[in-house]
Amino acid sequence: MNKFKNKIYQNYRLAKINKVSEFSKIYFSKYYQAVLTTKFDKKIHLPLEQSNQEIIIGEFDVLKLKTGTGPSGEMIIKELERELTDNIFFNFLNLSDEKGRITSFDIYSFADRYGLLSSQPLNERLLEEKYHFEPLSFWRYEIALMHSLAKTYLNYQNENIDELKKVFIQNEKNLMDYTYRDNIYSDIKDNNLKSNIQFDIDLHDMISPSGDFLFEEIYEQLVARIFYIVLNLRLRQTSFTSVVETEEAGKFQNRNHRWINFRTENKDLLNFIWVSFSSFIQEKSNLNICKNNKCNKYFSSQKFTRAKFHSNQCRAAYARDAKMWEVAQIKIMKEDNLLMIDERTVGIGKLRIFDALLIDQKNDKVLAMVEFSFSDIDHKSMKWNHMQEKIFKNLSELYKKNKVNHAFLINKNGKLFEWNIKKKIYGQEIYKLPELKNLIQSNLTIDKNIRKLIDLKKKEYEME
Repeated sequence: MNKFKNKIYQNYRLAKINKVSEFSKIYFSKYYQAVLTTKFDKKIHLPLEQSNQEIIIGEFDVLKLKTGTGPSGEMIIKELERELTDNIFFNFLNLSDEKGRITSFDIYSFADRYGLLSSQPLNERLLEEKYHFEPLSFWRYEIALMHSLAKTYLNYQNENIDELKKVFIQNEKNLMDYTYRDNIYSDIKDNNLKSNIQFDIDLHDMISPSGDFLFEEIYEQLVARIFYIVLNLRLRQTSFTSVVETEEAGKFQNRNHRWINFRTENKDLLNFIWVSFSSFIQEKSNLNICKNNKCNKYFSSQKFTRAKFHSNQCRAAYARDAKMWEVAQIKIMKEDNLLMIDERTVGIGKLRIFDALLIDQKNDKVLAMVEFSFSDIDHKSMKWNHMQEKIFKNLSELYKKNKVNHAFLINKNGKLFEWNIKKKIYGQEIYKLPELKNLIQSNLTIDKNIRKLIDLKKKEYEME
């Protein structure tokens, strides 16, 4: 297992700034030059040149790190370091969720724990400057790129040809050219990414048995080529090899023999992350994605190649969710034309405030929202008022926007409670779900592609 020591700061904070002045470039000169030597595409992102951008700042406090005074009265400073192992790249790529959303807070949490990506400016001591900062758009592009590649590798590993076709796009004018394009990260407004992930690929030296270069014949070559292109860009000139003196115990002399050896060093954390990811891909290690729908993180298991969960907590949460779904199915699903789906994972994709939706299968219209409680909450519980207000508030917002009139809460014992905006029912206990004809349809319709995904997941569940 490879290790890397990253310099860290005592304090980190997020801030928003306008276009950085020339004075600021000079003030942060060593850091600015270090970032410019990082191998990313300047056309996609030139740090400190954009207006109204978010940055993360690391602050170095010399006085807090003073450990003593030298012979000449100089301060003796011990710079802080964090030792990291090569599985750090999983933590990095998982800063993006399965939808491609990358939050500022998650980036801050990562930096607060592991340090900045380029916090070792050209191997200068941190003592040289009090602050270093990095634009969050720089972080987001690197995270998105690695997450996209991991997703592609997983689809390649599982032979998901249809998913691979979504990112490998054939040029309509020149059939010998492909483009690797993944728009999901830049399509999310909060990510503030100025460009899609996009790389051009030509097929000039690829092999096609039929001569027609059918995707099914060349997809493995395309996957290998995109890794070759991207990883070369990320690794070239971002680490350096030097010759160092070593000491070896002599067989016949009391003194040690000196000789030379080679040493390769990573310049910064970003380089170490990409090197670790590259080694994982090169070794064709097994990649898994957590089966817990509230996690969906990438992970690798050396002992169990068919491992399904990212952690024991995810395994327990999945079992708990499965139990609640079983209770809900028994209590709620009496009508043949009703369908209950997990809103947070395969739902409409813009609500995420309830656990599930009830759908009219005849027209895919949303009939009601469903909330699960893993406790035995009821009217006598101390938390009841909070739950009642929470559901009423969320349902009221949906009623204003989409005319969703109904919501139901079900606890672990199968007790059922109803909210109905038109009838002004707010948490009344009921013993069975109202008949379908008494549920008012909203103007919210689930997407056809999401319906296909629901049917696919249903088949997977039946196969298990």
